[in-house]
Amino acid sequence: MYQRAKIIPTDSNPQLQANFQDFIGLTNTDVKMIEPRRFCLTYDWLALRTLKNLPPLFAVSRLQGVEHSRIVHLPTLYITPVASWKQGSLIREEFEIELPNDLPSGSYSLSIGWYFSNSAYAFATDDRGRFGSEIVTHEIQVP
Repeated sequence: MYQRAKIIPTDSNPQLQANFQDFIGLTNTDVKMIEPRRFCLTYDWLALRTLKNLPPLFAVSRLQGVEHSRIVHLPTLYITPVASWKQGSLIREEFEIELPNDLPSGSYSLSIGWYFSNSAYAFATDDRGRFGSEIVTHEIQVP
């Protein structure tokens, strides 16, 4: 499955769709269906400050209301880690996901949150280890 994160050029002041506790901003997001149950997710992240002195941060998306649907954003965890982002850097993260065949057809809200890896609750990826709010970015239609 395709996974990539890279620094992209930016204008001086991109508009934020979301702000995660003044650490990371979301400037753009997109979801494209590649084939039934397979999607490409794109997120454009803005470093709102220098992040190198923080514990490793990671993003997780999930389908709301679907148990065990957490999707760890590996490109910004390993390919272009958040600690390497300089203030004002714009990072485009793209990766593919495949939804399970037993997931019923329908509409699902895709949400995202950011987490501190050093939290005792990081494993749970819930509000105890999250910084900022979890936000809904898209509605995904599963055929």
